[in-house]
Amino acid sequence: MYKFDQLCQQLSHSNLYYLIGMGLEGHYTYTNDHYTQSFSPEGRSFLGQSFDLLLHPEDTGIARDTRMQCMQYPEQLFPFLVRQPNRHGDFMLTQWECQAMVNNSGHIHGVYCVGSHLAACLDEAGYPLLGSNFPRATLPSHEARQPLANLMGLVTIMQQTDNPRQLRSLCSMILASAQQLHAVMQALYKQPEV
Repeated sequence: MYKFDQLCQQLSHSNLYYLIGMGLEGHYTYTNDHYTQSFSPEGRSFLGQSFDLLLHPEDTGIARDTRMQCMQYPEQLFPFLVRQPNRHGDFMLTQWECQAMVNNSGHIHGVYCVGSHLAACLDEAGYPLLGSNFPRATLPSHEARQPLANLMGLVTIMQQTDNPRQLRSLCSMILASAQQLHAVMQALYKQPEV
């Protein structure tokens, strides 16, 4: 419990990292400001709601399996990657590390997770920070950045896993993000009608 209390103090107002706490059944017991502002349409509290309800349906199993691992091995940190809808309703890829919350008596009473979204490698307009020679067309930042950030993050995670189940899930996510990127590219380079 001491670790989670310390993280709450340090990350309650973070603009980069999400911090959430969940009870044994996966219902929110805590969310920091950044998480609430990023995912709640009107800044409403998530407390008491199920974490799984705010995930892409294909990703709920990953989150549940990771929670179970945390409870089985409370001294270890476990990473997981899921898609969550942002305030605009678009799915964005989020990466987490979580661990069991243990009280002073040694009983597990939940799980806490520290996470971030994987668009951090893009600038404000959704372009790679390393620069590129692509034409800069006008499109809302969240629409341009989200599919590319998801693809970049998914490939990074894919390079680090040997788990066949997770690889299949990652392939499915890559295909969905590639289709979204294709739609963005079509919108950017659509020929004006005469």
